[in-house]
Amino acid sequence: MNDSILIQQCWSTNQTIYSPTVFSEMQRLTYQRHAAYARAFKMDYWNILGDIHVEMKPGGWSKIWLMKWALEMGYEFIAWIDSDAAVVNGNIDLRTVFEKGGDPTSGLIGAVLHDAPWFEKNGMGPHYNVGVLYVKAGDLVKEFMDDWISRFPGEPRWVEQGSFNKMVAEDKYKPLFVEVPAKWNSTVNVNLVPDAVVMGWHGVYPEAKRLEMMKTTFKDDFLKFRV
Repeated sequence: MNDSILIQQCWSTNQTIYSPTVFSEMQRLTYQRHAAYARAFKMDYWNILGDIHVEMKPGGWSKIWLMKWALEMGYEFIAWIDSDAAVVNGNIDLRTVFEKGGDPTSGLIGAVLHDAPWFEKNGMGPHYNVGVLYVKAGDLVKEFMDDWISRFPGEPRWVEQGSFNKMVAEDKYKPLFVEVPAKWNSTVNVNLVPDAVVMGWHGVYPEAKRLEMMKTTFKDDFLKFRV
């Protein structure tokens, strides 16, 4: 196996009817793009359209299990990308996320701070968005994943993301975390930047609108990528 991995996973069905969710369609839309990207940068790629630890719905708690599993398998670097996000610059190595000025930082877990003028009126505040998350291997990182899982189900609105934000502020885990620039999770209506490496549509409602926006962005992918 390679030493790095890109992981995506979404429920294969929603909670009421047995049909593909809109998130499955998002992930199918970007599969070739990410498979080609991973091959180019010698990364493995897990693209999972199916339920993991079904008792841990709602939210994205399954991502923690998958990252924990990847660490236990020996991967040195993990990039988690939600179904409603995608690599948009195929020339940048995701592993450089932990570099500043060309030199490595001390961070082992990295996420982008999301804030926007409309957050406050919607009962939100600045937070680290875990829809795109970057992780390097380490003993304390494994402890972090175990601890994160133990905090299920979290608060109803923020679920695993709320637990994450509390944890990275705790003295034990502060040394692990580094805030990374917006380009690593540049999100519509929140923090779009012109030099985006990974772009997200987190928070756009209804979810079907996210899919349509992604289809527009990646409309030529079927001509560009072959896997």
